[in-house]
Amino acid sequence: MVKDDLIKEAFNALEELGKTNSTKVKAEILRSYKSNEYLKQMLKLSLDPYLTFGIKKLPECTVKSSKISAKKFDELSDMLTRLANRELTGNAARNAVEKFLSNCSAEEYYWYSQVISKDLNVGIGDKTVNKVFKDLIPQFNVALAEPFKKAVSIPSKVIIEDKIDGIRCIAVKYSRDDIILYSRNGKELFGFDYLIEEIKKIPEDEIVLDGELISGKNFNDTSAARGKKVRGKEAIYNIFDMIDVTSFKEGIDETPILKRKKNLIKTVKETDILKIVKFSDPIDPEDKKKLDFYFEDALSRGFEGIMLKGYDSEYECKRTNKWLKLKPEETYDGKVKGFQEGTGMFEGTLGAILVEFKGNIVKVGSGFSVEQRNEIWKNRKKYLNKTIEFKGQEVTENKRGTHSVRFPVFVRFREDK
Repeated sequence: MVKDDLIKEAFNALEELGKTNSTKVKAEILRSYKSNEYLKQMLKLSLDPYLTFGIKKLPECTVKSSKISAKKFDELSDMLTRLANRELTGNAARNAVEKFLSNCSAEEYYWYSQVISKDLNVGIGDKTVNKVFKDLIPQFNVALAEPFKKAVSIPSKVIIEDKIDGIRCIAVKYSRDDIILYSRNGKELFGFDYLIEEIKKIPEDEIVLDGELISGKNFNDTSAARGKKVRGKEAIYNIFDMIDVTSFKEGIDETPILKRKKNLIKTVKETDILKIVKFSDPIDPEDKKKLDFYFEDALSRGFEGIMLKGYDSEYECKRTNKWLKLKPEETYDGKVKGFQEGTGMFEGTLGAILVEFKGNIVKVGSGFSVEQRNEIWKNRKKYLNKTIEFKGQEVTENKRGTHSVRFPVFVRFREDK
């Protein structure tokens, strides 16, 4: 088969992949085209998280050719190499892409635009591709925590951090002019220009920052901001770790976490946009009184829970028992039987809702916004006997057989009950 025909075959393969939702069928399609090197290269260019081209928006252009040519693919590969190496940037990059696409056929334009955008839009990921083309796509992995209650083993000493309910963001700074933001799955995050400008000021190069992006008041606001295809998105970057690029790509940095924290504090200057996540002195995780204090304190300040990290743990790009997360995991329903006024900053408004649960009263005082506290307090009769959904760490039972819920947090009113 001549090269031009192999390009057409690769396009046909991609079209077939897009017509099925079955992972098994997609793998079978890949196997049937396994000898097609053009398909293999297009998958590599599109899915390799470490190949980024810096093109946020494709230029509009009119195609001038009607012929599919292998030569065009060679031109594509050459251009993408120069983009990835940042030999082409800014207007020069946009002009090069526009010139290239305008000389494509309609079919080439469609598929090569997807490759440049790093989204083939055929519903296939690195795991499926690597099953057929072994190790073709490098894995993009980050350090992940096991749920505290499911941990097979627990470190002897841990440091405690607030668990932030945001968007995981991995900032890779190769140099001042080469900074890429990734999601935890290796997808490039666009539009956070202000954050990029702040990271540029960090003196060190070849570093990876790990943290959570917060935009607006809650996770939904942050998620919505991430999805908007605009520039100038505002967000606060809460950084909890820093390692070097080489170690990140190798999957492990053996530097103990306290030393990494020290390097992070020394390297990154806090601003209105860059924040360093605070952490406790090492504690014994078996000390229930201390652990409960940190957990309850984090919930009362509106955090999702707490993170427990082995005080000498390395950074491993996988889920381990060296990092643990503790948050209210179960949800429960109960009828509102009373209200308690708040104290301190909540004086004169709602402090807690008293909820009937298994014949006992549970005091639910966390999880409310200021607006919700004021609304409920002013309209107590309206909310009395309504059913609420709340979450907690676990159901407890004392010696008298009375049930309660540890660390209850308000979720919502159940209008359907």
